[in-house]
Amino acid sequence: MRNKIFYLIFVIFLSVNSYAAVENYNDVESLWIDINIESSIEVTQNDDEFIFDHLNTELTLFPVTDTRQKVQSLQIISEPKASIEQKNYILYKWNNFNNKFTFGLKGSIQTFNKIYEIPNAKFPILSVDESLRQYLEPTDNIDINDDMITKASSLAQDKNNLFEVTYTIADWVKTNIEYDLNTLTATAVQKSSWVLDNRQGVCDEITSLFISLLRGIGIPARFVSGMVYTNLDYEFGNHGWAEVYFEGYGWVPFDVTFGQYGWIDPSHVKLSDSVDSATYSAKYKWRSSGLEVEPQSLVLDSKVKSIGTKLQSPYNIEASLIEDQVGEGSYVPLKVTVENPFDYYASTSIIVTKAPQVLEKNVKQVLLRPKSRGDVFWIIKVPDNLDPNYLYTADIEVKDSFGGKSSISLDYSSSYNKITEKKAKDIIDDYTNIKEVTYSQYISIKCNPDKNYYFSYETASISCTIKNKTNDLLSRINVCMQKQCKEVDVRGQQNLDVVFELALNEFSTQTIVVDAEVNNKHVNDFLSLRVYQKPGLKIDDVEYPKRVAYNDEFNLMFHLSSQTIISNIEINVNGNSYSSIDSLKETQRIILPLKGSFTAYEPIKLNIKYYDENGKEYSTNEEYEIFVSNVPWYAKLMYSFKMLFR
Repeated sequence: MRNKIFYLIFVIFLSVNSYAAVENYNDVESLWIDINIESSIEVTQNDDEFIFDHLNTELTLFPVTDTRQKVQSLQIISEPKASIEQKNYILYKWNNFNNKFTFGLKGSIQTFNKIYEIPNAKFPILSVDESLRQYLEPTDNIDINDDMITKASSLAQDKNNLFEVTYTIADWVKTNIEYDLNTLTATAVQKSSWVLDNRQGVCDEITSLFISLLRGIGIPARFVSGMVYTNLDYEFGNHGWAEVYFEGYGWVPFDVTFGQYGWIDPSHVKLSDSVDSATYSAKYKWRSSGLEVEPQSLVLDSKVKSIGTKLQSPYNIEASLIEDQVGEGSYVPLKVTVENPFDYYASTSIIVTKAPQVLEKNVKQVLLRPKSRGDVFWIIKVPDNLDPNYLYTADIEVKDSFGGKSSISLDYSSSYNKITEKKAKDIIDDYTNIKEVTYSQYISIKCNPDKNYYFSYETASISCTIKNKTNDLLSRINVCMQKQCKEVDVRGQQNLDVVFELALNEFSTQTIVVDAEVNNKHVNDFLSLRVYQKPGLKIDDVEYPKRVAYNDEFNLMFHLSSQTIISNIEINVNGNSYSSIDSLKETQRIILPLKGSFTAYEPIKLNIKYYDENGKEYSTNEEYEIFVSNVPWYAKLMYSFKMLFR
């Protein structure tokens, strides 16, 4: 998702009396969008005698109807005509040779400007349905480490509503991660941990970090691939955003790059969702000999065919100045109040579209609680060295995501009193200093597992230390983990350990939330458990010649590693045993001597058998394509008989 830089609003400049208009589709009811996805596979003959058995392509990017988009028409295209199967992907199957295979789709989509009626979901999430488990696990790009859990936990502190927590994390990512298409992010997608450390990324990486932070504190989230309209060059481009699961409601979109939380504009066209941003868009499988198969790039294109009716903003916004007559060089606090008429949570962007000078970015997001008001602040800088003979007036205008506007006038003159920057900041602090307290100040809790990691068939022992910060006895402290609760009493200034046993075969989240409650006040600890379904054997940096002669000897080389300790490792290639390793604790380089005759008409089939620390057996299989030349006539004859009676 790195073809373009995306912004919700791109303001060219701010001035007293002019503003460059921005084109977007935020304020329309719906869009009718034509989409086209197309690619090809070129096949080149390398041998006079070649064999083409089949070629299959899986396309995972295609639109489906959901709550905010409707597929009006969808035409699956292929040339030559392929056999088509449609599941959660489109499968194209060819069984006859051709020099070029084309595949893709054309469709018409209607998208809707939907505001999600998000319920008052509680946080922390104490239980998660088994079907959502995969959206809590770390993946290749959406990894999770202690720094992420610490950051997400600190952002969630003092909050007991899921939307507020999700909003806070989204806005932190948007504020602190710079959209930067540098050399590293242009050539390869970076992991969430890299993005957090380097504080930069593009849409897919920013989204991945957002998802990692949510998963780190037990909130299910998934990655969405699609297309979106960008006002950078006024056309559609590839894009990635997130969906977050709210119990009792379903999946809700959050586009951190665009600053759209719990709502996305109708130019977003969803094409797939997945657990990881590294999920393939198209996958190719073929069986051949004497041919070179070269898949080409996937080309996506979208155009707006028709625009629905204009929408009125659902929110009431009001701009106000703390002082509306100030001296030259003043720093003036601007307050924008947004009223939410709905009985559910929401958010919107507020954009300063006219002002003398804004010290910060001119776009901010505001959290809107049900039937309440939200405030957002800026500091406006007035010019220095004013002509004492004149009174100056500046129009200040703000608008929300849906085009709702509010404006106010600011008078400034050399004869008026000057407001310093410190004074302006102090005024804003006075407004924002009220903080809602939900956590207990009387107790603290810290939990630790008995092992560094577990397998899903094991039972974890979790020890939690409850500390009474007061000098008095605290009775009936209710400590809960998952569905287990224990009631304890703790004397003043004393600690008490509470132990929970957790069967990991029913473990539904990567993070455990332990809640301690006394006198209707809560304190939480987020406990990260590393639970593996299997040891996580990885085969990386595979090297071997892609073309060999029938009688050639060559090496298959790769690095072997595992997330956990494994032992009694047996390595087999095409049914033959080649190597054994007693134990693997760190990455090891493997070199296997092979012959071309072993793989004349089949790929290199690698099988690795191994055991975990508890003696449980596992097996991993991989295949690698190779072209073998100078195959003797008798080998070809034997293969022909084998294919005949297959």
